[in-house]
Amino acid sequence: MALTDEVIYPVIIEREDDGYFYTIPDIDTNGLFEESLEEVVTSAKEVIALCLDEPKPYPKATPLETLKQGLSEGQEVLLVSVWMPYQVAQVKEAYKKKTLTIPVWLDMLATEKNINFSRVLTDGLKRELKIQ
Repeated sequence: MALTDEVIYPVIIEREDDGYFYTIPDIDTNGLFEESLEEVVTSAKEVIALCLDEPKPYPKATPLETLKQGLSEGQEVLLVSVWMPYQVAQVKEAYKKKTLTIPVWLDMLATEKNINFSRVLTDGLKRELKIQ
């Protein structure tokens, strides 16, 4: 399957006493557990985005008819749609190149001390914004 911005994969869910156990048959992952269906969908989107965030063709989704034939009692299938650019941005830290201007003397001193300008700017912005 060619790379696209949106992917749709089936998720097999099974109700447990305190939540839902789920698997994504077309993605090589172990089963996962969430307390609500909303959390299953959110978690499944994250798992799909992380597992498919490579420049290679995505695995083909198994047809629903095929999956339904192999379901055990108590299992259901739901389709999860993932808008890959958005979801990858949510679960993976992406970087944006910025151009900045600093005094020449400060650049010389920092370069001499092998200071990583990106790290210092990131740390400073986080501190200024009071975020970790």
